[in-house]
Amino acid sequence: MFKNRKYNDIIAFHKNLMLKENGQVYAMFEVPAMNLSRTDEQAKETAKAIQHSAFLELIPYHNGEILTLPMNLDVFSRYQVLSDDLADDTREVAEYMFDGTLDLFAEEMGAPYEYRYFMVIPLKNNFISTNLIKTIKTTFEQLKAQAMGYLKEKQFFEDWYEEYEGLNDTLSSTLSTLDAKPTNGEQTKFINRYQYLRGLYYNREHEVNMLENSISNLEEVRKKYFVDGTSRLGNDYGESVVKVLPIAYLPNNVSYFHLVEYIQTIPFPVEVNTKYYFNKRKGWNSIKKKAERALGRLKQTQIEAYEKDSIQNDNIGASVEVLGDVIQRDNANEVFLSYLMTLIITGESVEEVEWKQNHLMEKMKAYNVELSSAMGDQPYLLDKLTFASDLLATDKNWIQPMSIESFCENLFFVTEKVGFDYGFYLGRVDGSSRNYGGDFKQALADSNNLVFVNPFAVNKDILGKVTNNPATDVTGETGAGKSFLAKLLFLYMTLMKSKNLYIDPKAEMRNQYLKVMEEYKNAPIPDDDASEKEIWSYNFKQAIVRYI
Repeated sequence: MFKNRKYNDIIAFHKNLMLKENGQVYAMFEVPAMNLSRTDEQAKETAKAIQHSAFLELIPYHNGEILTLPMNLDVFSRYQVLSDDLADDTREVAEYMFDGTLDLFAEEMGAPYEYRYFMVIPLKNNFISTNLIKTIKTTFEQLKAQAMGYLKEKQFFEDWYEEYEGLNDTLSSTLSTLDAKPTNGEQTKFINRYQYLRGLYYNREHEVNMLENSISNLEEVRKKYFVDGTSRLGNDYGESVVKVLPIAYLPNNVSYFHLVEYIQTIPFPVEVNTKYYFNKRKGWNSIKKKAERALGRLKQTQIEAYEKDSIQNDNIGASVEVLGDVIQRDNANEVFLSYLMTLIITGESVEEVEWKQNHLMEKMKAYNVELSSAMGDQPYLLDKLTFASDLLATDKNWIQPMSIESFCENLFFVTEKVGFDYGFYLGRVDGSSRNYGGDFKQALADSNNLVFVNPFAVNKDILGKVTNNPATDVTGETGAGKSFLAKLLFLYMTLMKSKNLYIDPKAEMRNQYLKVMEEYKNAPIPDDDASEKEIWSYNFKQAIVRYI
């Protein structure tokens, strides 16, 4: 079934600001992830306390959204930066190693990615938001037919953003607790474009250039909705299948929940979109009044069950306790918010998306989280999840109300990243608690968190250090791989512009190198019909012989 796409009503960008048709302006910020070990519970509590403090400061802004995006990791560009430090006489081996790891990533994990966090918050100001004539003027009201829908033409004053710069600076100061930084103009455009490129191959520079040429290109994509509960996105490079899975139910006790951290251990990219609004403290629709009405209904159910001498559902008793806790917290002046959290997965086929959905649901079930397949609501969800659009009190489905403190138990803005932005490939982070029993291949398959190392950057920019000497300390249990790591780091150092001395009193490493050289020197020459991989392997071995 085909449906017309919805129109994204952003009409202008300026740095991190987005102007919408109705005159509302939103600001985008990138929040750097805190690097936490999975076992460091104290650091996690500190992170949640910081986030709690930040969200309390955001109450005057009423609404917002948190984007947890699995962004493509451009390893090739990182290797290009590192190549400036390669030695001329060993560059050949290093470049073969770069090519080999790029092929390895493509084979084992598709496109490498890393999770990055963004926040989008409306800039509220009564004077500005009501005096729209200072921001927008309608030049004509007729609708202009477009290939995939209708686009209302608007004209706005070029200096519209000047009215909001003070508000933007204030919000930047408010978010300083999270070390959040305003996105630059290119970032803001690309992140908005990203939501129409889910699962597709794209060239970032091309996408930004299209948007800078015309704002009408923001939603330039082939979009289809199907009755099987999926949607399709398409561009000149191909097509992807997209599925939105809203969180339907959470466990009653979310202490030490850390859901967003847990999602990052899933062995494929999962986008997390979290829209929220702060609940009103008074009135019929306040969180307290809603809890009191729900509590009254549940207590009546309990009374009826008692009178009929029937067994009471355990969930009813638990819900009564939860609602009572909500009322008590509200009486203690705790602030509540309501939020919609959705998990978005993509694939090249319906079968791939179904496999990912099943895997994700199994993982979430083990975490006492229920996901909704939302087969008939995909168009609604994709429209509701459009960046810079608010979650409203009138939105009813899959809404989770809770205190700000409980909301922060999701543990946003964290990562288990190890290593450097630029360097040689070293391995992957095992973010799970599973015991692999020495099956390192399975451990690698279960992780997409890549580790890179630059031996000559290990001691730079450390607070309190007087020198930048590249000192490295390798520690670990017997048999854990200390010697292997030390030799690998030495190998990497010999590929760079440096002079190195390896003290090898037992000639252990020398003998290993000579053995490898002899073996590779006598490697059979590939046949004429050999595969590209076989030819590459032979050439790499000969490069190693020349290196030794």
